[in-house]
Amino acid sequence: MSTPAVLFIFFRRQGVALKVFERIAAAKPAKLYLACDGPRVQRPDEAEAVFALRELILSRIDWPCEVFTNFSDTNVGCAIRISSAVTWLFEHESEGIILEEDCMPDPSFFDFSRVMLERYRDDARVMHIAGYNCFDPKKTYSDGDYFYTRSPLIWGWAGWRRAWQHYDLKMSTYPVYRQSNVFKFYKHQPAFKLIGALNEYLMNRVYQENNGVKPRTFAYPWAYAVAIQNGLCINPRVNLITNLGVGSDATHQRLAIGEDVNRPTAALTSYNAPSVMLPNADAERYMYQKHHEYSVSGLFKKVITKFWLKLKAA
Repeated sequence: MSTPAVLFIFFRRQGVALKVFERIAAAKPAKLYLACDGPRVQRPDEAEAVFALRELILSRIDWPCEVFTNFSDTNVGCAIRISSAVTWLFEHESEGIILEEDCMPDPSFFDFSRVMLERYRDDARVMHIAGYNCFDPKKTYSDGDYFYTRSPLIWGWAGWRRAWQHYDLKMSTYPVYRQSNVFKFYKHQPAFKLIGALNEYLMNRVYQENNGVKPRTFAYPWAYAVAIQNGLCINPRVNLITNLGVGSDATHQRLAIGEDVNRPTAALTSYNAPSVMLPNADAERYMYQKHHEYSVSGLFKKVITKFWLKLKAA
């Protein structure tokens, strides 16, 4: 069985990027898409690392495949670079796998993605296939080998052009969505009161920032796109992605706090579908309460990270 087309998005961190690329090379996709942002002008020493990594990646393609490159001359930032790269992929492919430079996949991630892409190819209800599992490892969320949520996790994922067509970095329809009382609905549901409050605060902030001079994130507009389409996201019952990108040179995950970092992976060898095709409320609650940036634990991580970075710089 051939591996679907893979989009690999990298920047300058040679150590993690080459490790992840080794897993891609082992999977031998017939089509490989490479995207890289340009160096930042305020960091004159960065250009050498960026250009060197591009050459290294290209030199390590040792299997028969079609290679496509999309390398930026200037730095446009994570939100624009990642979202435009995914759009580029789906301009040429109807489905594919997306990996960033610090998302180390278990080898079984590629086959899991292939099976899910084929199984739900024509099912518009499903919009996203996650590889990363941030959920409670002590719980079983379905009677199958995967379960559904409404929140797309983007540390290693796969999807379709039919779903990505709904993506809008600027979330243009958000003012209408905000007036639809959807947040009020969630706030009046005891099980989802926290989710409603967090979502309203978060979406307001992302909408404002992504319509500013420099968009902040590509991920939350994707979550918004899934939400307004009432879409479902597939999550494997075991974790298939480890994030290797923690460190002072990371863009977002700069300090190793909590369960998200270096979560071990396990192989998934069966792909039995759940009996019920509904989002799992327990999984959603766990994710927001334990991992969300604007949960209590998330805010604590953010404060500690800033304090640690200031100490290190002193």
